[in-house]
Amino acid sequence: MDYGLRLISQPERRVNRQHLWKRPSEAVVSGLLGEDMLQKMLEASMGHAIPIPISVMPQVKVYQGQLFPTIQGAGFSSLSDLISEATNGKRQDYIFNKVGTTGAVAFSNSLWRVGPMPAAASAAAALAAGTINDNTTAGGLQQTDPTGGDTLHLTTMLSTANVAGQLLLLYDRLWNGLIALSSSGTQTCTLSGYPNSTGRYSGTGATGASRGNFAFIANEAGATLSAVAHNWTMVYTDSDGNTGQSAAALAGISGAITNRFDHAQHYIPLLSGDIGVADIESITCSVNTVAAGAPTIVLAHALAFCPQLGAGQPFILDGINSAFSLVEILTDACLALAELQKSATTATLYTGQVTMVSG
Repeated sequence: MDYGLRLISQPERRVNRQHLWKRPSEAVVSGLLGEDMLQKMLEASMGHAIPIPISVMPQVKVYQGQLFPTIQGAGFSSLSDLISEATNGKRQDYIFNKVGTTGAVAFSNSLWRVGPMPAAASAAAALAAGTINDNTTAGGLQQTDPTGGDTLHLTTMLSTANVAGQLLLLYDRLWNGLIALSSSGTQTCTLSGYPNSTGRYSGTGATGASRGNFAFIANEAGATLSAVAHNWTMVYTDSDGNTGQSAAALAGISGAITNRFDHAQHYIPLLSGDIGVADIESITCSVNTVAAGAPTIVLAHALAFCPQLGAGQPFILDGINSAFSLVEILTDACLALAELQKSATTATLYTGQVTMVSG
């Protein structure tokens, strides 16, 4: 009986064989992850002007609604070098256990202010200053920064969910500010202290790193929003350094429940041609009658998608065996999770582990 020929399925071999030479086939990825999950990730990627790795998919990233091959091995000279660093004290493992809240199908929820591991974060400080987040902020994974000129990289992310069809986003939460609902006037965002001394995803122009930064509003700090129609308008500096960029008015969600993103996508769409947010200058709500709730505006940077295909089934983002698709975790990064485009209204329990190695 020739079992050896079938230890790796044909679709998996096709992905491995072709990704080095041409764009991965959507049919292959759909066959592995399912059409619904593929479409979720393609749609989610439209809000990010950077390629984002997908767990369980060797050397495949999603970028602006398309799949692309990738090899990204900065930080280590070889697999042997990575193994040596990992086995000599430069590996970090962090467990997460997030009990999500109920939500709405096809809408996104923040996991920032739910626990138990990491513990629920505190509410952001009020605008204008808000709160700068880093790897000491409660609610983040609180990884240790590398030393001696090393860089830190995501090597593995393992996660399970008790509800099928969910999609996790691992992101760096740069800054957040609590919005006052009593005003329909412009609320200034000063982002006091950002960019920080490490320059995390900051700077504009060709050498700037703010490309791919995105913003969102989530009802993280209070009760269900009042059932009032409202719009949000964000003014920002784009990644090329153009100030005063006014995003199109974005419809909020009347009666958005706690932790729900207060808009249909998980990001605030930017003006055509803009590919990142270097600075949030202000946010305006169209009415002052959304009396209940406590929405927070967030500046963030996406790191990885992790699909949860089956209930209780673990899925792994494997950067090592994916030909060194190693996402760099910048110094001071505040690692956080969000659930995108929920597949069910059910509150979902997420359990997993994030492994990083410096070198």
